Amino acid sequence: MSDDLRVWIGNQAVYADRLVGEWVDATDADELSAAFDRVTRGGQDEHFVGDIEGPAWFRQMVGEWGSFDAIVHAVSVAEELESEYLDSDYFTAWWDGAHTSYSPATKWDASELVEHARDDYWGEGDSERDAAMSYAEEMIEGFSDWDYSHLDPRSCIDWDAYARNLQNDYTFCRVGGTVYVIGSRCWARRCKPRTGSSARWPRSS
Repeated sequence: MSDDLRVWIGNQAVYADRLVGEWVDATDADELSAAFDRVTRGGQDEHFVGDIEGPAWFRQMVGEWGSFDAIVHAVSVAEELESEYLDSDYFTAWWDGAHTSYSPATKWDASELVEHARDDYWGEGDSERDAAMSYAEEMIEGFSDWDYSHLDPRSCIDWDAYARNLQNDYTFCRVGGTVYVIGSRCWARRCKPRTGSSARWPRSS
């Protein structure tokens, strides 16, 4: 994923008259710095980010006025996601709701942002109903071991109603074909500690 991150840096000072700028590989800090220097005439003019290639969270994190440091930091987040095998779609869902609390992102180390995102993961599914069931399986030890027989307590639960109740305290966010259950760290501390597999989080393929 980090290999596909590109930004178009433009000269804001001459934007009203003509379009001056260039595409640059955001993962190459030296080339990115050189592009900033070329486009802004050695820093004499203001810049803007006219276009961005990358996942939704990356585009939102960089933004239209993203500085050199902001772009480099967003790339470091992408690299951290890859090293931790954290799913980029889930991070997009998390950042969509969390960015106001973690803005500017440069205040936080990339590893801190990824850790917070992972801590806020509480399940996923193809629908809100499936996501609610995933949440219950994450919270209750042995809940996923039932064989869906007539003795399975899951068959007695109104999962649609449960999903609606969960949304009073958790965020359900759909990215692509997946609904993610996202809960703040503060709320998670008030909940009963998770007894299921502590290693479960949305891992990238």
